[in-house]
Amino acid sequence: MTVALGQRVIHTIYGEDTVRGLTVLNNELFVLRSCEPVDIYSTTDFTLLRPFTVRDAVPDNLRDIVSCSRKRCVYILDSGENSYCIHRLGLDGSVCKWPLAEKSSTVTVTGSSDLLLVCSDPDSITKSLKLISSENGECLRELYMLPELESDRNAVISSFHGIQLKDDLYAILYIDVETGGVFHVGGAGELLRTSSEDARLTNPFHMVTDADNFLLVADTRVSGIVVFDTSLDFVCDVAKSLVRKPSALHYDVTSRRLYVGQRNGKIVVMHL
Repeated sequence: MTVALGQRVIHTIYGEDTVRGLTVLNNELFVLRSCEPVDIYSTTDFTLLRPFTVRDAVPDNLRDIVSCSRKRCVYILDSGENSYCIHRLGLDGSVCKWPLAEKSSTVTVTGSSDLLLVCSDPDSITKSLKLISSENGECLRELYMLPELESDRNAVISSFHGIQLKDDLYAILYIDVETGGVFHVGGAGELLRTSSEDARLTNPFHMVTDADNFLLVADTRVSGIVVFDTSLDFVCDVAKSLVRKPSALHYDVTSRRLYVGQRNGKIVVMHL
């Protein structure tokens, strides 16, 4: 397991506004903060290379940022008051925008280089996983989920972040009235298992996987990075004394670096 080797902070990047998303592409770190343009840093010496603004977007409406080395593109999720879309920015200078029918707070890239969103219907409590084509923004697949979990807990579940672990297996973060955690969802949207109660998450918001498919979950209230194995059993809590109110994560498998964005604008770069 990657995190068992220990961790150390190798750099800290300072800022003022909440970090909403982080991604690495072409040896550059893209940082999405609230109310600011996207900042791009070198992953070699962490100097600020340049900022850029997203055309036809209100900065405060931009919620998350991901990238795909295969497609050589950056994708930025835009969730305004009544308008939802994804901005696709290519390293070749190409720019396009794809409308979304439903609201989402986060976006991830799947193994097939498509996009995965946890969406919510504004007229109901229904949640769904949507697989979006990275070529044209069309919806390739939609999985409805959560009714059995809600009936079991007698609570309305809020879910924010989803990751495809492999074909027909997804990890989803959830928060109910008392606590939060992670659950696995199958290809038909069915609940397969929930995370162990050894780690009682209070406000999980963002997660990544390491090279061994372990989940690293940022909990903004606990101020730690909680690690779960492939069976969703609690492993450990890393970085608890090193970060405060983490709000975004990115794990670079090649460099084994974990980038932790915080609500105070700071980014902690750790080697795992």
